[in-house]
Amino acid sequence: MKNLRSLAFFSILTLGLLSSCFEDREVLFLGAQVEFEQAVTNAKAAGQSFPLLTALTRASGTPSYQVNLVGAQLSAAEAITVTRDEVPASLLNANTIVAEEGVHYTLNGNLDFPASASKVNFTGLTILPGFPAQTGKTALIILKLDGNSNLKPSENYRRLGIRINLN
Repeated sequence: MKNLRSLAFFSILTLGLLSSCFEDREVLFLGAQVEFEQAVTNAKAAGQSFPLLTALTRASGTPSYQVNLVGAQLSAAEAITVTRDEVPASLLNANTIVAEEGVHYTLNGNLDFPASASKVNFTGLTILPGFPAQTGKTALIILKLDGNSNLKPSENYRRLGIRINLN
């Protein structure tokens, strides 16, 4: 019994000594990045690095997409842009085409991120109501956040796939 207590004491002492030898390393992210909220909260499309959102219609007008700031607050307002990215060929088929600017949508990609904000809404995409109807087809556009020298986009959450119902 005495040996069992000694063994238990020695085991606890050894575990305490071994665990105290590890150096704690704290990793801090000191920069600032921007990301689309919908890219964070929606599942990515199969084989892609971005989600495909629910299809918009010709009556959608100007949808709003939230852009989040990740990291430290900005000390001054920053101008970033949202551009169109190339649609992967694997997403195109007989019923899905590439959306054409000026036919299906217009894009004003300028976005000002205020210094005091942690999120802002991007409203620079407008769906044009007068595009030609093509029953059963959708058009696809990929939006991409572009940063600047002070504010980088989060690589994992910088793209959104947006479908436009062509009915």
